Amino acid sequence: ATAANGIATLNVTGNVAGAVNLTATATLTQGATISNTLAVTVTFGPATQIVLTGLPSGLATTKTGTLTATIEDAAGNTVTSGADATRVVTFAQTGGTGTVTGLGTATAAGGVATKTVTGGTVGSVSLQASATLTQGATNSNTLAVTVNALPTISSPTAASPCNPGHNTTGSCTVTGTGFQTGLAVTGSGSLLTVTITSVTSTQIVVNATGTGGSGALGTFTVTNPDGGAVTSAAGSFKNG
Repeated sequence: ATAANGIATLNVTGNVAGAVNLTATATLTQGATISNTLAVTVTFGPATQIVLTGLPSGLATTKTGTLTATIEDAAGNTVTSGADATRVVTFAQTGGTGTVTGLGTATAAGGVATKTVTGGTVGSVSLQASATLTQGATNSNTLAVTVNALPTISSPTAASPCNPGHNTTGSCTVTGTGFQTGLAVTGSGSLLTVTITSVTSTQIVVNATGTGGSGALGTFTVTNPDGGAVTSAAGSFKNG
């Protein structure tokens, strides 16, 4: 801003809540000059929106996740006190072919309300949070989630186990359904280590290392990013 009669002014608007330090600078006849520091605290404004977050895009059936509804002002600051910070929030499904269980109401504390839900029927799910704020009835954004079936393992089996040899490493192929990119494979019993080499929706190829006595048995466990997990049949890994 250009000074007039030695005075320059600028209008500013509070944005992100928190402490703010402000200074003014100019090049005077004496050179570059900086003012004193003015300390200001930006506080949240009136509640205008509810933001719904918390679940990943995929949730396995029978697995739980936490929905979070945050009551915010227009700049995205959480409304942490006052009447709107403790409103009753309703979590509801608004569409989709799948389901989640555990929806209902929760009272916000410090502007945040949470609800733990469980994946139910497989399919798409649309979720929304709502509350009556000072401004009136307010709905959140819509959160889209897909409820996925749990993975399955059809092989190896106890009758036809993966057997790379005694205390050695070999390639094993795990077949089934519902395998997802980013999954993890772990071993138990005589299956010491597992390294994934490739993944499709129906097949996982791993390098598996056995341990223990000759003929000791173990299992594979596959865990998808959405929380769905399955363990192969007992004795589906054999150490030699």
